Order: sequence, then structure tokens, then C-alpha cells
Amino acid sequence: MWRNYPSNVLNFSAKLSRRLATPRCNSINLKLQSRLLTTEQITTRTKTERIAKPDRRVGQNRAIDNQNSRGPRIQGESSSNPLTWGKMQQIIESQIEQEVTGSSPPYSPQYEGSPPSAKSSPRRSREPSPTPPKKDWGGSKSEVKSKQKPVPQKGKPRDEIVPPSAESGGIPEPSPEYMAYASHPPFILPSPRIIFIVIDLNGTLLFRPSRTRPTEFTMRPYAREFMSYCLRTFRVAIWSSARMKNITAMLNKFLTPQQREQLVAVWGREHFGLSPKDDRNRVMCYKRLTKLWADAQIQSTHPDADLGKRWDQTNTLLIDDSFEKGRSEPYNIVQIPEFHGDPAEEGYVLPQIHDYINECSRQMNISSYIKSSPFVMQYGFQLAPQHTQQ
Repeated sequence: MWRNYPSNVLNFSAKLSRRLATPRCNSINLKLQSRLLTTEQITTRTKTERIAKPDRRVGQNRAIDNQNSRGPRIQGESSSNPLTWGKMQQIIESQIEQEVTGSSPPYSPQYEGSPPSAKSSPRRSREPSPTPPKKDWGGSKSEVKSKQKPVPQKGKPRDEIVPPSAESGGIPEPSPEYMAYASHPPFILPSPRIIFIVIDLNGTLLFRPSRTRPTEFTMRPYAREFMSYCLRTFRVAIWSSARMKNITAMLNKFLTPQQREQLVAVWGREHFGLSPKDDRNRVMCYKRLTKLWADAQIQSTHPDADLGKRWDQTNTLLIDDSFEKGRSEPYNIVQIPEFHGDPAEEGYVLPQIHDYINECSRQMNISSYIKSSPFVMQYGFQLAPQHTQQ
């Protein structure tokens, strides 16, 4: 007869038969058999009353019996609250427990999804098993973390750039004489001439990704070709806000020994005239071209120095990614987009600067030409096929 019942009911009956060792076991099993449904009644269901979602409590699909083909309902079941196999097992176990123990706890059926209450639960509450003692690994988590080496945070924001103090020169302003001479109308020379070009490093020709490794860098596209052309054609100086030891290490990787000898000057952070406090902090380093023009060694590199010609605002060009750094001579700076290490940079920045420099070399007064025709970046710029092959 028990072969017609599901396996979970058989397991439940077998468990009760082993637990109950009194003569009332036979009567309990007979009463259990009379309360269970037959297999034919269970398998007779309608399609509209099937629920495909599995019952996680018993590991089987929930089954709603056909209300028209069932026999007498079990206590706790109604048309609006059909019993599942899990609830049916709870009801039967509760009623058997009442006969064995003699107690009669009330049973109030709950809807699916509602949490069971302590009063309505037919099962005995089980005490949670004691947790095993934790192993002692030599200290708490906080103590273990404190013993570990601190991991440096990547991408930590740097301090904001602050203006230099009055001891370092403060914020410069262009002189009235400079502004008056830059207001002259531009004039084109019959032939190009040699001009003085001052070039920045970081953000202009290269990109340094790590502050802890200041000598490692990524070159801007066409940076080597641009520097080679400028050194062959004009007079070139390097002026960066980095330390001189770092500039020397980068130039040794960037230029050949012959090209380094052709440089007019190499200036670093030590040439800005900063106070000791400003030198330690992150201050704006203004590149006053008057400092370069006042240097006798730099003035001696003019091709007509023996004739009394000098480097000044008419023949000097500053190439930098920050316009603020050329504040003292605003019409002698060519600002270009800052380089962030992208090898596939669009626009070919340095080739466009190459063409603009050639046009400046044909001007009698570079400051007046830049004031009337400043450099404008063209993002759709393309190189000619012969230039790309070279």
C-alpha cells in the first residue's frame, strides 16, 4: 500500500516508526494513512492550477491538487489557501505530535511568502549550533593590517597649483613697452630667418605618467622629428619646471649627444628664482623670457651677435601647453594642447606647430604677428603622403 505514496511521505513514516517505540505507533500509522491522499488524486490536476516554481523547502515542484477531484479537505486548507506538500507534512507532523505528547498547539495556516510566527509554527524550534572557536592567528584583524606594509594609492590627487610668493617675484604682468611694441602691424620679411625657440618638456614633447619615476616618459607623436628639424634650422633652448637632474636624464634618452650639444641652454626649476619655500611647494612657474634675454651666454648665440643683434620679442617663440606660464610675454607663446600619453593623438599637433614656426620665421616682429594671427589647432589636419612616408 505504501508504494503508492511519494518518497518524502515514506521517509517521514519510516522516521516516525523508528522514533516511536510505544504500542501506539501502529494506530498512529493507520491514522496517518487515512489522512494522506492517494496517488491517483494527486496526479489528477488541472493545467491552470499547476505551479512551475520549485518549492525550495522540499526540493520538489509545488502541486496544487484539483479542487473538483479531491476528497475531504485536510484541516487548515481552504479554496483561497491550497495546501502544498510542505504544509501538508507540517500539519500531519503537528497532529501526530499532539497525540504523542498530549499537547494541542493551535495551527493557523499562513499565506505563501509570509514569515512564520512563533505561535503558528508546528515544528519545535531548534537551538542554533554553537559556532566553533576562532583560531588565533597572532592578533586581531586590525593588528594584522597594521603589520602589513601600506599600499601606495595610485592616482592620488596632487596639491593645487598656487601662485608664487612676492619673494619669488609674484605674478608677472607684461610691461607697457612690450605691449606697445606688440601692437605694431605685422610685416613679412622677404626671406625666412633664424629665430630663438624655447620649448617645454612635460605636456609638450612628452608625458611623465609616474611622479615616483620622474625620468620615465612617453614621447608625443613626431617629437623626435620636430626636435631634429628645430635644431637644424633654428636656435633651441629647453626650459622646464622639472629638476635639472631629471631633465638631464630625460634628454639623454630623448636626444643624441650631437643634438644635446646644439642646445643653446637647458634650464630647470632652479632657474625660476623661487624661494626655498616655493621651491618645495607646487607653485606656478612663470617663464619670464626677459631672464633668457638678460643672459649673456644665450645672447652670444645670436647669428648676428657681432653686429649687435639680440634675442628679444621680435625673434623669440615659447612653445608650452600652459598659456599662464607665458603671462609676462603673452604674444610670444604658442600654446598647444597638453599631451597625456595617448600614442594615437588626433590632429598631429607638432606638425602643425612646425608649419606655424616657419610662418613666424618670415615675420619681422613675432609678437605682433601672434597678436594678430594666433595659433589655432586644426583637429582635422592630415599629413601629406610624402611626409607620412618620411
